[in-house]
This record gives sequence, C-alpha cells and structure tokens, in this order.
Amino acid sequence: MNPVKLSMVVILVGNLLFSLKGFNDAAFRDKYLFHVGPIRFQKEWIRMLSSGFLHGDWMHLIFNMYTFYAFGDILAIIFPTRLEMFLLLYFGSLLGGNALALYIHRNHDDYRALGASGAVSGVVFATIALWPEMELFFQIPGWLFAIVYTIITIYGIKSRWGNIGHEAHLGGSIIGVILAIALAPQILEKHPWILLGITLPMAIFLYFLVMKPEFLLIPNYMSYQNKQLKERFRKSKVQSTFKKTKPKSGTAKTRFISPEAELNYLLDKVQNEGFENLTPREKDRLEQLSRDLE
Repeated sequence: MNPVKLSMVVILVGNLLFSLKGFNDAAFRDKYLFHVGPIRFQKEWIRMLSSGFLHGDWMHLIFNMYTFYAFGDILAIIFPTRLEMFLLLYFGSLLGGNALALYIHRNHDDYRALGASGAVSGVVFATIALWPEMELFFQIPGWLFAIVYTIITIYGIKSRWGNIGHEAHLGGSIIGVILAIALAPQILEKHPWILLGITLPMAIFLYFLVMKPEFLLIPNYMSYQNKQLKERFRKSKVQSTFKKTKPKSGTAKTRFISPEAELNYLLDKVQNEGFENLTPREKDRLEQLSRDLE
C-alpha cells in the first residue's frame, strides 16, 4: 500500500472511532465540536481540528468518508508518494474551512458545527482542479460540478439554507484549489479558463465578505421584500417610526411602534453606519426580524 492510501486508512479509522465516541457520549461530543464561544473566549483551539473527526449521525459519517475515499483514491494514484502534500491538503482544508466559519460567525457565540466536510471538500476540489475533465454524477464534467457547487454553497451561506456547514465547505474548497496549484503548478497553463471559472465565484465571495459584509451576513438584506418595505415607509412620509422613552432606571431606550418600523430603522443604520457597528442585540434582532417578515 502506498503512503497516501495508508494515510487515508488511518484518517478513516480515526473518523470512525472519534465519531462513535461522540455518538455515545454527548459530553465528549460537546467538548470537541466546533463552538464559536469557547474557541474565541476560552481559546479552545483544539476544536478547530477535533470537530473534523466528529459527525452528527451514521449517514453524515458514511457520506463524508465515502466521498473522501472516492476522491482521495484518485489523488493516491496521481501522486502516490506525496504523503506530506496529501496530509497538508486534508488538514489544511479542515482548518481552512473552520477558520472561514469562525470568521463569518465570530459574532454568533452559540454557533456550533461538526464533521469532516471542510477537509473532504478540499480533497474533492483539489482532485477536480488536477483533473477537471473527470465525469461525476450523470456524466457532469468535474469543472462544471465545481462551479455549480461553489455557487450553491455561497447561496447556502447567505440564506442559511439547511442544517449544513456551508462555510466549512467553501473554506475547504478554497484551500483545496490553492494546494492543488501548489502541487502541480502546470495546471495553470493547461486549464487556465477552467481554474478561473472555479475560483472567480470564490474570489467574489471573499471580496464581499471583507469589503461588504452586510450584504452577506444579514439574511435576505437585499431581498425584494425588504426593499419594498423601505420604499413604502419613505413614500408614506412617516417622520417618527420610533420614539424615545425613559425607563425606570433613567436610561433612554427605543420603543418601536411595530416590527416593520424596527426593521426599517435597523436597515437604515446598516446602510449608513455598516453592519459591524450594530450592537450584538441589534444584529440578533435584525436577523430575527428578517426571518419573521419573509
């Protein structure tokens, strides 16, 4: 057995044993899963790695490990002796996926996740970057699958679609493509347009994440409904959608006449001051109101 395949077996066994322990021991699972609060404030950085060896259930574990072995086996054939690069790919993608999730959810202390999906996504995208002509489901070219998957993943992050760690998927995929290019830089000359097509949506997402975070981090912030709501409020010339009152403590607080008025106020504040300048309570209220008014 070549070194890469041997490492795959070790990783598979590690995922199986660690996940089994988590299935039967809730305290163990909670101690080692990805949890923003303990990572940020208690500096429990081990969770960035250990969460990748835990899974929610048998279906989650089997799907991840099957996908990992199917694509990892191709890499083991292409580069049978590049053990150091394969391990860097797997663990780098795992950590990269969790790092992106941590950045996106840095203000959501209760956000939790588990699974090897970030690492598996890295292996999948590295394989496709090295062999974009490979055929996948229903004879779809690998490069087309990668582009569509990336777009769906970005939509999943924006809409929080499903109980899925889309952030880890995208972060792992980005690391996978980068390391594939490092492993075989000649693919830049052989498949320049394909690689551009795969990486362009990732680059656009990262630009908005850093430069325009309010567009990505507020559910449906730019939705048609919310724009119509804001326009309706402007046309009605409502001059006072909220009022200041003095609670018993003597400190001023805002009391809104309706949820729509509160949403309108928060959207205006984001537009004028930026999402990052909202208080934690205002961020939570904005997300809640956006969901309620959909």
